[in-house]
Amino acid sequence: MGAHGRERWESFLAGTSAKELPSCTDLKYLIRGGIPYQYKGKVWRLLIDCHVSRLKAAVPSNYYQDLLARRTVTATLDPAAKQIELDLLRTLPNNRHYETYHSDGIARLRRVLLAFSRHNPQVGYCQGLNRLAAIALLFLNEEDAFWCLIYIVDFLMPPDYYNRNLLGSLVDQRVLKDLVAEKLPRLHAHLEQHGLDISLFTFNWFLCVYIDTIPPITYLTIWDSFLYEGSKVLFRYALAIFKLCEDGVMERCDYMEIFSYLRSVPEPITDIPRLQKAAFHWVNPLSMRYLRNRRAHHTNIVKAEFCEEEVVWRSYYNAKGKINRQARVLEAPTPPLSLEAELEEVEVVRRSYHSAKAKSNRKAQVLEAPCSATSPSPLSSEDEQSGEDNAEEPEGKQGEGTSQAEENPDAGLDGDLPEAMGVSEACERVEKLDLQEGEPETVTERL
Repeated sequence: MGAHGRERWESFLAGTSAKELPSCTDLKYLIRGGIPYQYKGKVWRLLIDCHVSRLKAAVPSNYYQDLLARRTVTATLDPAAKQIELDLLRTLPNNRHYETYHSDGIARLRRVLLAFSRHNPQVGYCQGLNRLAAIALLFLNEEDAFWCLIYIVDFLMPPDYYNRNLLGSLVDQRVLKDLVAEKLPRLHAHLEQHGLDISLFTFNWFLCVYIDTIPPITYLTIWDSFLYEGSKVLFRYALAIFKLCEDGVMERCDYMEIFSYLRSVPEPITDIPRLQKAAFHWVNPLSMRYLRNRRAHHTNIVKAEFCEEEVVWRSYYNAKGKINRQARVLEAPTPPLSLEAELEEVEVVRRSYHSAKAKSNRKAQVLEAPCSATSPSPLSSEDEQSGEDNAEEPEGKQGEGTSQAEENPDAGLDGDLPEAMGVSEACERVEKLDLQEGEPETVTERL
């Protein structure tokens, strides 16, 4: 900024109250041109107080200190505090105020973020808030930086911008894509052709108010207009950057080349006068009514997608829970038996054992009994002759023997077997015994 710009700011501030800034066209154009470094802290504080004064009046004067002094039972397990601690050195690692744990800005940054997480537990802490607070602390005192964070989250940004699901941030990315397609159709078609999603860059631009790979001289100029005009400025500067970088993007026909070009710091981004002219002249018209309508449209779409994802996740976890419950049932150890049940089980086993042993002994006695002389045997010719003689035995006697066996088939099996029992009679008795006890029908099948 030249000497003429600083003189205009000196003249303007000399005629204003030390507690508030007048709402006028001159102030808007002065801020769009950039606030001199020596006046940034004063002007930012006045812009913030203009909107949060009612909220500050509704809380105790030492509200910030009360938040820091607040302790909970699970303070050491607070997830917001843990994440804040992890992000402190990642905030602005190249800035001397935040480069090490011993830097003067780290302790102040920690306190501001902790106080905000306790003031707004619905948001708690979101990555990106650390950079907003760090920039505020460069120009404001600790308590004013805390109120600056509240001003950005609660007054300037749409609802749910820094909540867990980042709904507002996702919606703004879709609105920006609509604007790029409308105002830069050639660039939009080229990016679509090579499959490059601009939200790879612009998501952090919006979430951190351009404190990303953008040079400090550029994002501090953007912050001046952002604190005065609100989130519409984010769209203006995003479109301006793409407009100034359009030729460089169109010259590259490879995904990685385009990505690397935009991730670097193209020369047009550091040309502040050209960037301001593109943001506030070429981008026009861009009204808040248009942004509200597009945001409402995409909010409904994103919420519907969230509902669909929720249904899918619930179905997945329900199925997973059912499988885990079944696995636990299958893997569960058998409960121990009571003493009475154990004794009963032992008694059943003992009876089964003795029953099987008795059955085995009876069959062994039948099979080992000596054969009579009249029994047919293929072992010798004498046995064959004895068989023939036995065949001529009167039918009456044979019938008598058969009837006796049928009347008492188990006779003699529990005691001593007759010494003169034939093989055929022994087989018949074993077969009958097997049939009664559910064994195979013939001795041959059993053996």
